[in-house]
Amino acid sequence: MKREDFAVYTFIVVAVVSLAISTYPAEAQQTNKQKQLKEVKTYIANRRKAIDRHYQNQITELTLRAEKHSREIEQAEKASLDKTDLFRKTGYLDEHGFVPKDSLLSDKDVAQAKTRTEEKKKQVATRLQMGTENVEKQKQFALQKLKEFEEQLSDDVFKPKPDPTRGVVTGIVYSDEQPLALVDGQVVHKGDSVHGAKVVEILPQTVEFEKDDTRWKQRVRQSANPTWE
Repeated sequence: MKREDFAVYTFIVVAVVSLAISTYPAEAQQTNKQKQLKEVKTYIANRRKAIDRHYQNQITELTLRAEKHSREIEQAEKASLDKTDLFRKTGYLDEHGFVPKDSLLSDKDVAQAKTRTEEKKKQVATRLQMGTENVEKQKQFALQKLKEFEEQLSDDVFKPKPDPTRGVVTGIVYSDEQPLALVDGQVVHKGDSVHGAKVVEILPQTVEFEKDDTRWKQRVRQSANPTWE
């Protein structure tokens, strides 16, 4: 996978723009901002755990594949030795009229098979190490992007903003597990209400609302629907 793919897995930021300034009194504004910041930190913490699980699962899968491949190598070499032994016993039967009870494999045969097995398993281990290191790099890249996003979103929460808005989607942070949106600078989830409108669904590029039995979708920075009024 390319680095861009891991960034997409970590989070899909459809847009994060300046948050609108609240019309609440200063004390209420501060309380609201602290609440939003707490939501941001909770969301980021959950995404970080999801990233850890995702890449740990990849490493586990790589390890299981390597172990399976190593077993297959051992089985293949054993089957090859058994085939060689059978071939020699068949020749011995043709020549002497009976099959010896003991194996006709030499110590050299066994030693060569062991060497081949160890060399092949060493190659498997090398590929596993390379794969694990690559996954770890991808994980660190995803975590770094998540950290940058957290800093950007946290800065936006406390940054003074002009021109208050009403009913404008200022940003969407999408994930399958826990998407969130910013409506007039307020962090909302599915089921929340803002300005009397219910958040029905948060999608990668739009947010669906419902108010007074009317449903509509809005994209980021799209003009507010008249139903908001």
